[in-house]
Order: sequence, then structure tokens, then C-alpha cells
Amino acid sequence: MHEERRHAAILFTDIAGYTRLMGSDELQAFDLLKRNREIHLRLISAYGGALIKEIGDGMLAAFSLATDAVRCAIEIQKSCREEEIPLKAGIHEGEMLFAGEDVLGDGVNIASRLQESADPGVILISGSVYIDVRNQPDIRPVLVGEKHFRNVDEKIRVYAIGGPDRQALPTSFRLLRLPRRSVRQASIIGAVLLLSAVAVVMVRMDRRGERILQRDKSIAVLPFHNMSGEAENQYFCDGMMEDILAHLTYIDGLQVTSRTSSMQYRESAIGIPIIARQLGVNYVLEGSVRRDSDKVLVTVQLIDARSDVHLWSGRYTEQLSMDNLWEIQNRIAEEVAASLKITVSPALMGNMRSKPTGSYPAYDLYLKGREYYKRYYPADNDIAIRLYRRAISLDPRYALAYCGMADAYAQRVIRYGYGREMLDSAEHHAKMGLLYDERLPEAYKTLGLVERTKNNLDMAVSYVHKAVALNPNYVEAIGSLGFFLVCNGQYEEGAGYLRSALKLSPRDTEILNFFGIMYFYLGDFERGKFYFGSSLVIEPDNRFALYSYAMCLAAQRDWPAYAAFSEEAYQYTREDKTRHWQQGVMHYNLGDFREAIGHFEASRDTLYVAACYLKLNASDTAFSMLSNSIDQGIRNWDQRPGLWTDFNIASDLALCHLM
Repeated sequence: MHEERRHAAILFTDIAGYTRLMGSDELQAFDLLKRNREIHLRLISAYGGALIKEIGDGMLAAFSLATDAVRCAIEIQKSCREEEIPLKAGIHEGEMLFAGEDVLGDGVNIASRLQESADPGVILISGSVYIDVRNQPDIRPVLVGEKHFRNVDEKIRVYAIGGPDRQALPTSFRLLRLPRRSVRQASIIGAVLLLSAVAVVMVRMDRRGERILQRDKSIAVLPFHNMSGEAENQYFCDGMMEDILAHLTYIDGLQVTSRTSSMQYRESAIGIPIIARQLGVNYVLEGSVRRDSDKVLVTVQLIDARSDVHLWSGRYTEQLSMDNLWEIQNRIAEEVAASLKITVSPALMGNMRSKPTGSYPAYDLYLKGREYYKRYYPADNDIAIRLYRRAISLDPRYALAYCGMADAYAQRVIRYGYGREMLDSAEHHAKMGLLYDERLPEAYKTLGLVERTKNNLDMAVSYVHKAVALNPNYVEAIGSLGFFLVCNGQYEEGAGYLRSALKLSPRDTEILNFFGIMYFYLGDFERGKFYFGSSLVIEPDNRFALYSYAMCLAAQRDWPAYAAFSEEAYQYTREDKTRHWQQGVMHYNLGDFREAIGHFEASRDTLYVAACYLKLNASDTAFSMLSNSIDQGIRNWDQRPGLWTDFNIASDLALCHLM
């Protein structure tokens, strides 16, 4: 038998759940296998590869170039999604032993292990493959982390690729459940860290705070299609979809997936059953909206995703008015409840029928403002505030518009670095919202956010508890409650609420980031990286996750990985200030304080420049720089973007402050 060693890229694929399917439906399983084989044979040949062998429902192929292997895998995944084949894939490259018609060696083992670790719809590649494809504009790998594989001596750096359609990514990269064992909290970050020592506690994780959600009565509302023929009407279409979703969240006994997760499927070609599996629901509501000058047409249909059977459909044509729009939304919610055999109480019916405003023009301005607010850019935030203000001028009792203003002002502080006087504006507008609707959960959620930003955690928890009590499906409030409890040291209860939020919004990067922060606080940096990495699989340019993943590496003192990841993050953010700041952190910890000063000065971070001078025994310079800023810096430490805390620098600043 001829044997030859040569460099190659190995692609290993496997159908998820195939063995179970064989046990329940052989005919369907064989049909799935046949379609999968046809896809592989066609595309492997098209990309210059060779099919080495088939192992049950698994396929092993070899390519001369890693780029060909990756592009082939992306196309295979795309075709499999269209055929509703839940495929997992792994790719590794290196020197392989080709023996006759087989290929052997550690490289094949690594490709196989990568495939085993992948979720359906995802391609996992090794670091060696990443090096070859990282500069390809059509291939966007996301770092997941380093992993030990069975029978492989060294850790393998793993990257995930979801294909060109990012919305087709699975829920996460093997999301871990919180442990029921005790874990050690390595540090508590913030003022306590700056002014005292790192606190170490033992925390037992259980399910306090976690709601028991019945998947049997679970639904996702997919983005409605804009049939108006004008792109600028998209905000109105999205607004109708969101308000129908909001109506459904008030129905007791119905689990409603959040807007954040559902919106990721806009224009997606994935079939309803696969979307439902990814979102963890049994029913899906889809529809379309057409708005003309004086009329609106709304078409909806309710689908049982388990059988892909249409349970109910509705078509509503009305003159444009607030009464008619609200009536359409109410009727749809009631029909969905009736189709799912859920009884809506008279009290709930009355709550649903309470219009937020009687003015259609004010409502239209509010929808526009909400659209701009959710773009999360400073200029759009300004536009949102102007639109909300105009809506209030048309209806001074429009409670939701006041809440929109409150959210926008709060985000100015949290996201865009405005002064804290904006929190007073946020608090004022939220309380104005409550003045006109004392049962408005959005107002209580925003007040909680304001108090959290002021570090009044007990008050923040109290407000958000009220929001959740008023609307048990309000994902933003549930996630915020979990996070606030974690920040308050109530890890057990907070973790339970975060799990509940993740069930309602399984593709929500903010909730995944909350989990990452919690594990960072607990000193479990591997799990912190895991959750931030999961967030990046869904949203590769998520700035918070990019920065926070880097800070986990910094906390582990893994400076080579930190430097490499920071450079990768820069390719997404293109933020020179942050790049310099991250370089400064690394050089500081490596003892190269003068190099660190240059980077911190470029990032305009006076506090950290002062810390460097303190380490260089230039105390007078350090004290001079800190005299006007350290108190403010320490008070605002937890407001720095991401997990902007480094234990060494924080300790030095604390010492300087105490001196």
C-alpha cells in the first residue's frame, strides 16, 4: 500500500441527531442521508477536494488549500440549511499521512473533534486554518477559545464560522449551564477593589430566581415583511410586529421569545421548523404589513412548527387611525390565544385594550423614535429624542413616549459618555411616564437602569422586580434583574433570572454578556471567555464582548493570546483609542511602563498614565495628574466600557489614592 505524507486541509462533517432519527423514522433518516451525500459530492468536487470516506452519516474530505476547504464547508452548510439538514463541521490542516485511499494522523483526529464540538449549522476551524483564511473578506471566523481535545497533547485554538448568513448561526457554541457545585469568587470589581483588598467568597449556584417555562405554549413572532414598496416604511412594519409581540407577552401561560432574538431572522431563508428549534418554541407567528396614504393591511398566520401546519390566519384592512391599529393588534393577540387554547382573563383583556395614545401621528413619531434609538449610535440617539419630544408635543399624556425619552437619556450616559446630569433627565421622564400610566413596566425598568448607573443597587433591583411583576415575559427587565442581582452579590438568584431570560431570548448577546460578566466577577475566566465567545458567534462585531473577552485573557495573564485577540478585535472596531488602551494594559503588566505611558496617553487615559508614573517612582508627577481626576475616576470605575479593570493597575491606583 502506497503511503505519502503531504500538507492538506481535512473537512469532517456529521449530521446532528442522526442516530436518534434512525431509531424513530428509518425512511426519513435514509432520505436525509441521501440528500446530504448529494450535497457533499457536488460541492467537494466543485472546490477541488477529494472525498476520502463516509463513516455512517459522517463525511471525510481532503483539500490542498484551507481556503478551498472553508469555502466548500460554507456552501455545504448553506445547502444543508435549505434542505433542513442539521450539519456540524470541523476543519484542520497540517501534515497528513495518506495511506492508499485513506488519510491518517492527528490532523484527522483534530478535525473530527472540532466537528463533535460544533453545534448544528456551525463550522469550527483550528488556529492553523484561521491563519490561512483570516485575510479573506468573505470568511469571518470568530474566536471561541482554546480547548483540550481527547488524545491531542496541546490545546487547540478554535474559531467558529456561521457562513455568509449570520442569522443562520445556532443558539450558541455549546452554552454551559451554571454549575450546581461551589465555585470560588476570585474578585469583586469596582470601588471595593480599588479601596480595599480583593474579596474571596464561595458561592453555590442553584435555581433560585429561575422561572419554570412551559415550551408547549411557546411562540416567536418573526419580523413582518414590508409590503408597502417603500423602504422608509420598514420602521412602521417593525413597530406593528413589536407591538403585537408586546400584546402577546401579557398573556398568562404563553412564553414569548424576545424581539432581539426574533429580529435576527429578518430576510432569512431558513425554514420555520429550524427557526423554531433554534429559538426553542413550538409556534411561530409571521406576517406582512402594507401601509398606503390612508389605509393599512396586516396579514398574519400562526404555524405549528412541529408539524409545519398553519393553525390560523388573519387579514385586516382598516383606515389609518390609532383606534383601528390598536384593535388589529388586540384581535391578533386574542386569536393567537384562542388558537393555542389559552383563556385571556377579563382584567388582562382590559389591560390589552388600553391604548397608549389616541393620536396616530404621535404613535407614528414614537415608532420612528424607537427605530432610531435601537440603532445605538450617538447621532441616532439625538434623532430619537427629537422624535419622542415631537410625539409628546402631540399627546402630552403619552406615557410610552416619556419612557422612550428616559431610555435615550440613560443610554447617553451608559453608551456614549455623556455627563451624569443626563441621568436626572432619564429619571424625570420615566417618572412622567408613571404619572400617566402607573402600571407601565418600561418605566420601572428604566428607573432600575438609572439607579444601577448611580450604584444604588438595592433600589435598582426593587424597580426592576416591579417591571417583571407587571410583565413576566419582559425579557429586558428579567435580564437586567438578573444582572443587577449579580452586581449586588446575589449570585444564586441573579443566575436564575439570567437563565430565564436566556430561555425567552436564546440568541440575545446582552444576556450572554451578562453571564460572561458574572463569571468574570467570580474569577472563572474560562467560562467568562466562553460566554463572551458565544456572544461573538452570534454577533462578531459586538464591542462589549470583544473588549470583555480580551479582559478575561488579561486577567489570566495570557499576554500572547491577549495581544493576538486585541488585534483581531481591532479589525471589527477600528477604534484606535481602545487599541492603545489594550496595548497599555499589556505593557503595564509586563513591566514596560514607559511603553505603556505612550499607549495610555494615546488613549487619553489619565488615570492609567498616573499609575505608570507611580511605578516609575515619579510620585510627584503621578499625584499631580491624579489631583483633579482620581476621585471621579474611582467613583465611575464600574462605568468604564467592558470589564475595564486590571487587578495590578487597580491596586496601584488604590494605593495612590489612599496615600
